[in-house]
Amino acid sequence: MKFKLSLVLVLLFSSNIFAQTGKDTPYWKWSEYGEHHNSLVEVKSKLGSGCGVVIFVDKTKPLKGGFQGHVLTAWHLFESKVLDENHNVTTVTEKKDIKIKYTTGKMAKNCSVIGYTKGTDLDIAIVHVWVPEGIEAVKISESEILFGDNLEYLGLGGDSSVTCCSRHFLSFASSPTNPKNIFSNTPLLPGDSGGPIFNDKHELVGVISGGWFWWGEGIVNDKGAIYKPTWPAKANNIGPIRKLIKDLKENNLN
Repeated sequence: MKFKLSLVLVLLFSSNIFAQTGKDTPYWKWSEYGEHHNSLVEVKSKLGSGCGVVIFVDKTKPLKGGFQGHVLTAWHLFESKVLDENHNVTTVTEKKDIKIKYTTGKMAKNCSVIGYTKGTDLDIAIVHVWVPEGIEAVKISESEILFGDNLEYLGLGGDSSVTCCSRHFLSFASSPTNPKNIFSNTPLLPGDSGGPIFNDKHELVGVISGGWFWWGEGIVNDKGAIYKPTWPAKANNIGPIRKLIKDLKENNLN
């Protein structure tokens, strides 16, 4: 996939190597571990991988040592533009056969996208999953993020491991943060896409979409792989997320 150095969203896919990346650099102000980090998941489809967060666990629907539930992530993990045999650009989507890996190491297979919102400013998807016992849903904020609000980012950039070494760091909302999107003067790495953003109360306030420009020096993980950061960070604000959740409930999609 080719990227242009213009106002084009850089989508943050990654492969999987199992290591945290960037801890030894000055690019991020790392946050302390919190219980809300346990709701982070790794998301994998045939088109790429990123991360997400458990937003719903239905305790009335037990299923093989766990429950049915929902994971929030970024839509672009399931959509890609490719060249066909005639060199025409086509859009490929992968809404099924998605794998979700939890912080406990357990895996949910054959998961499906049940709702999404996409567009220039929107990049949200909700996946129907099996959630193992012991994993709880995060609390969702009632209030949108405004310019200057404190943020905590959680992701798996640079092939960090969901079972031990997720990336969690602090920032704040910068211009042009608005009701649809959160911007932050912080870099991201491939693999951070779909990661949750929290406020000071550890409530979910956004989901990572990606960055705008390739930026800075390459970051090397402990396997020797080099990752180019993107900057600034872009995410969807809580308003569009809450609307998608409401639409799913009204249509009884679960």
